[in-house]
Amino acid sequence: MKYRLKKYLHVTKKEHKELHLVAVLIAAVMSANFFFTGEVGRSFFLLIFYYVIAFIFLVAKTLMQKIRSLQLGYEATYESNITSLIVGIFFSVLSYGLILPVFPGTVRIEVNKKLLLGRSTTATFAYRDLFSVGMSGALTLLGFILLLHPLAFGVNATLFMPIINLLFLLLIFSLVPIPIYSFMSHKFSLAPVDGLHLIRYSRTWYVFILAFTIFLYFFIATQTFSAWLFALIASAITYFIYKKYFDFQLSKG
Repeated sequence: MKYRLKKYLHVTKKEHKELHLVAVLIAAVMSANFFFTGEVGRSFFLLIFYYVIAFIFLVAKTLMQKIRSLQLGYEATYESNITSLIVGIFFSVLSYGLILPVFPGTVRIEVNKKLLLGRSTTATFAYRDLFSVGMSGALTLLGFILLLHPLAFGVNATLFMPIINLLFLLLIFSLVPIPIYSFMSHKFSLAPVDGLHLIRYSRTWYVFILAFTIFLYFFIATQTFSAWLFALIASAITYFIYKKYFDFQLSKG
């Protein structure tokens, strides 16, 4: 594995450009409200703040997915996307600006035959591998949220809550099962987004992760003690309800 990481784990110049582009767009969206209300100085500060934070977490998520891809015998490439922008704006309009459109981008994985020696390449394994890569991205963002949550309520909520909110937005939009169109490569694909990776292999686990994310946001927003525990219980209940009453019917259909 050390050899794989040393030889194949890198971020190309093209990926750097796309990561910077997405971080700038996210920062612009997150700080735009203050600009249009006349608070130009605060808007500029938030633009820089959100750009740095978004770039750091996007790189962290991408690296974790690259590492997981290498473990499974694939190479991963980060790409921005315009479809998330369109969907994000749609949700923002529906929620009257309550949901801010962010553009987390995605990773496109490709088989590396040298790394895939000794492993099955059947469709079942391919879907499982896609699920694993998508899950690694979701768990990376969830991990950061759970780490920052105690700091928000025990140290400085003014500093850490905006970061947590941004992480939630990145996670939720990465879980929306949509196709993407890349800014740079001008390619359209039906299955590179984390949400599609998860839902194509297991609808039940997708429901669990999505429910956990939504419940965790609710409990953190309402300052509930042990928010992660209540979110885990609520999402587990949602998982079993879905598996018992809905997943069977969909499978039969």
